[in-house]
Amino acid sequence: MKKLVVLIISMFLFMPSVNALQINNVEINIALDQEGKATVTEKWIIQKQRDERIVKRTFMIPKEVKIKNLKIIDLKNSKYKAVNKINKEEDFIYTLEENDNKKELLFTILSENNTYEITYQVEGMVKKFTDSLGYDWSIIGKTKGQEINTFNVYIQGPVPLEETNTALYLMGENIAIEFDKGKIHLFGNNVDESSSVRLLMLFSDIGFTKPLNVNQTFNEYYDDALNYNEFLDEINDIFSNAFVFVTVILFILFLIGLVV
Repeated sequence: MKKLVVLIISMFLFMPSVNALQINNVEINIALDQEGKATVTEKWIIQKQRDERIVKRTFMIPKEVKIKNLKIIDLKNSKYKAVNKINKEEDFIYTLEENDNKKELLFTILSENNTYEITYQVEGMVKKFTDSLGYDWSIIGKTKGQEINTFNVYIQGPVPLEETNTALYLMGENIAIEFDKGKIHLFGNNVDESSSVRLLMLFSDIGFTKPLNVNQTFNEYYDDALNYNEFLDEINDIFSNAFVFVTVILFILFLIGLVV
């Protein structure tokens, strides 16, 4: 039995770690027009990957927020086509999977260093609350098996965004935010698979003609957003711990079966 315990410990000590897909840098530019629609351009710089062929871009947003006119090209101007189901063996394809509170963009990458440009439009970033106008967007959603080394996000409006007309409410870790020449600038590093970045803003003296109507005050909406993020963190921890526990138990039972 002592030999069995030593064997189990040794196996766990020397098990190879699972390497996450490394994304060197993500730069996101968001331009809001007078209606409240957003035009978004993202550049993903991804180093050569040995095994991974699919990148995921997670949006934690409700179904009434629409993503339209999605396009992807790479550094060599290779154009991507939309498919119903992703196949990692096929180059230059993407799909957008959607459910009630989550949208996930999946696209294939080449096994070499490359830069991928994603463009799309969003209806619903700007919201009309019962007491004010505001903004909410999932800058980076939790994505299992991926890590982002550094990121920069720039947001501009139909008028300069400044401390006098915009209040910022930021959720996430290892990130900072500032007003920069009429734009909002978010930046950070080391975004692992359990991390997310979400930004809410409250506007004053800025008008938008076609915001998404929300039947809540801004404070009610913000409180719900905070509670939802905490709930996701708890669920993630529960499933992660449960997976580790079950894996350990099954592995021990397997080894016991070998020596019995």
